[in-house]
Amino acid sequence: MQSKAKSNSVITTSIDEDGNIVFNVRGAGSLVLRMDQVSQECHNRAATHGWVQRISDAAALSRDAANGQPATPQAKYDAMSGLVEHYNGGATEWRLAGGGFAGQSGITYRAIAECRGITV
Repeated sequence: MQSKAKSNSVITTSIDEDGNIVFNVRGAGSLVLRMDQVSQECHNRAATHGWVQRISDAAALSRDAANGQPATPQAKYDAMSGLVEHYNGGATEWRLAGGGFAGQSGITYRAIAECRGITV
């Protein structure tokens, strides 16, 4: 896994063939987090942190294009709920089918609904 770096990125990351995380700091060097040397407690904490971040990120919705208002708490909840249901269902896929969130509150869904004269 190689993260796509922006042209001005100072830090990029990759996963090596042994599953270690490699942090490349432009002009300074590389650091390798050796996953086989990390304690189970730290592994667990990192996993929990990752899940919190992943589910919370689902609520990062665009503003309403029509009125400029931020997404409603209900829209954020719906997006998070869809992702929680996806993982609680035993999914092995990281992303939902179609690459979106089950809350269907994204701009594409809203545009389709508007064209069809329905609500999302």
